Amino acid sequence: MKDEPKNISTMRNTIKIFMRSLGVLEGKKAFCYNCTYAHCHVIWETAQESQISVNELATRLNITKSAASRTVDDLVKKGYLKRNPNSNDRRYVDIELMEKGHQTHYRMKFNYSTHTLSRSHLANSQSIYHHHKQLSCPLM
Repeated sequence: MKDEPKNISTMRNTIKIFMRSLGVLEGKKAFCYNCTYAHCHVIWETAQESQISVNELATRLNITKSAASRTVDDLVKKGYLKRNPNSNDRRYVDIELMEKGHQTHYRMKFNYSTHTLSRSHLANSQSIYHHHKQLSCPLM
């Protein structure tokens, strides 16, 4: 993935494989933004590139090509994704985010960043508190 440090990419892929092993990606239950977990993963991965093939999506998500294709079909019907003929080989199609998909990805990114920052702030606050407590310094 472009613009993503390798350690973050590796961690995200490990989490996806773990979630897949628990069956989380299989559920049809709405998770966020009127999407299932599988939908959210496809939207996230599609947003990492300007266009991506269904085969590449399946590889990145560690799911079968047919499962990736079914999820893409659903997202196309809902207006999140658009299919385009592959410019190099017309037998294949690439997918890209439509405006609704971009908005959903933005909200997922924003919520992830907000959650990460709040957890980081909480951890830092707790660390400062424990440090002051150990030094017997009064907190202001």
